[in-house]
Amino acid sequence: MASSSESGSLLYIKKLEGAHNYANWKKQCYNVMLQKKQAKPIKTQGVKPENMTAEEWEEVDELARSTIMLSVSDSLLFNIENEDTAWGM
Repeated sequence: MASSSESGSLLYIKKLEGAHNYANWKKQCYNVMLQKKQAKPIKTQGVKPENMTAEEWEEVDELARSTIMLSVSDSLLFNIENEDTAWGM
């Protein structure tokens, strides 16, 4: 079983700061979402799968948005803070 420090390190990726670290950030953020079972909104390009209820979809999309928001530097948050979907972010 992973210790709390090990599980916390899963989210330790360098925050998106701009174009210079976008490619690495994108891969790392996506893999964090995979580990946390939040990647479906990205995999489906924002389209709700038919086998999910609207409530389930909203929850997974909200969790994915949260993961993305927490991995973006403060100076870039204004670019995504008004997006309604993880895919839009």
